[in-house]
Amino acid sequence: MPTSLDSYLERQYQIKLRPLTEEEGGGWLAEIPALPGCASDGETKEKALHNLEDAKRQWMRVALKRGLEIPPSDSVDDEFSGRLTLRLPKSLHRELAVMSTDEGVSLNQLILTILANGMGGVYDPEPAEEPTGAASGLARERVPRYYRRSRAPSRQKK
Repeated sequence: MPTSLDSYLERQYQIKLRPLTEEEGGGWLAEIPALPGCASDGETKEKALHNLEDAKRQWMRVALKRGLEIPPSDSVDDEFSGRLTLRLPKSLHRELAVMSTDEGVSLNQLILTILANGMGGVYDPEPAEEPTGAASGLARERVPRYYRRSRAPSRQKK
């Protein structure tokens, strides 16, 4: 457990940044939701974020002085690597592999696009080159067909 203010200040927290309305005085508001009341504003995004660092320092200084618990870091990078291992039925694995070959994309890219579509968005990794051929319609048309296909068995072993 950290003991000094500097060690607590090294913790990374999610920051919410939003423009302030004219009624609120204009500029930008930056806040750290994990630290209740820790917020600051500024005329620009950069100034609001700079001021937030000062607010974070003061928030933690007061919390330590009062003996309050400081929440742990909520950095996404600390918890998630972006790597996922999963098991799936052989038949689904085979069907996905065939689809990825048909589309001219990697199995990983195909699965990522299907997951993104299922969550309501289309994953667009901004490829270095514009895809051509079968892969060109992947994110917009070809992958969603997977969800539209009937659930009737396909490519069964005989």
